[in-house]
Amino acid sequence: MARRVQTPVVVGGVTMAAGDRVLLSFGAAGRDPAYFAQPQTVDLQRDPQPNLAFGTGVHRCIGEALARLVRRVGYEVLLERLPHFTVDPQFVPAYATGSTRHMTHLPLRFAPTPFAAGRA
Repeated sequence: MARRVQTPVVVGGVTMAAGDRVLLSFGAAGRDPAYFAQPQTVDLQRDPQPNLAFGTGVHRCIGEALARLVRRVGYEVLLERLPHFTVDPQFVPAYATGSTRHMTHLPLRFAPTPFAAGRA
C-alpha cells in the first residue's frame, strides 16, 4: 500500500519529507521484533493478536465478515475430508512478498480415504 508523507518525520533513522512516497508492506505486519517476542513464530494464542489482513480504520475491508466465514467453512470441509495429514519435518517454508506475504508451497502428506457416497 503506497502513501504520501504529510509532514516531515524520521522513522527508524530514516528522514522522510512531506510529499515523499512510502510503501507499506502488509507482509511485514506482525513481524516487528520490538513489538513481538518471537515474530517468526506462528502463535495462534499470541496476545495481543493484531491483524491487518483486512486493513484498519476507514480502510477496513467491508467483506471481512464474509471472508472469515468462507475461510472457516473451507477449513472445516477440508479437515472433514482430509482429517489426517502431516507436513514433512524437514520442510522449510519459502515465502514470496508482493502486496501480501505468503508461503509459496506447502506439501502435505495424507492417506487417501474412500469418498463418502452422496457427497459433492
